[in-house]
Amino acid sequence: MPLLWTHAEFLKLLIAREQGRPLELLQAVEKRYGSAPLHRAKVWHWRDEVPVLRIAKGLALNIEDRRPFTLHVGVDGWQEIQDRDASSQPFGMWAVYFAADKLAQHTQLDFTRRYGGVWEGVDHRVLIDHARVDRKL
Repeated sequence: MPLLWTHAEFLKLLIAREQGRPLELLQAVEKRYGSAPLHRAKVWHWRDEVPVLRIAKGLALNIEDRRPFTLHVGVDGWQEIQDRDASSQPFGMWAVYFAADKLAQHTQLDFTRRYGGVWEGVDHRVLIDHARVDRKL
C-alpha cells in the first residue's frame, strides 16, 4: 500500500502542476479565501535543508546555520569578496543578513562558509532579480 499511495501522490502533484492549482482544493475554501491578498515574506531564509536558488529584487536574505560560521561572500561571480561573521539568532540559529536594497544592485550572490578554521568545501549561488512565482487559483 505505501508504494501505491506514493504513486497516487505523485500523480496528484503532476496534475496540480499542469492545472496551476491543488487538485484537492475545496470550492468552499477557494470561494472564501481565493480573493484574499497574499502576504509575502520580505526576508527569505537560506539553510542547507531549504536552500534559496533564486530571489526576486526587493527581498532580503538571511543565510542561516545551526552553528557559528564566517560567510565568505562575493557578488556577480565572486566580485567584491568579503568575510562576514554570523550573528546569534533566536532558536539557536546563526545568520548573516543581506538587506534587499544591497542585493538589488547585483545579479547573483556567491558564498561558502568557514566553521572555525575549516571550510565547508562547497560554493553556493543565489540568483537575484527573477520574477516571483504567483499562485494560481
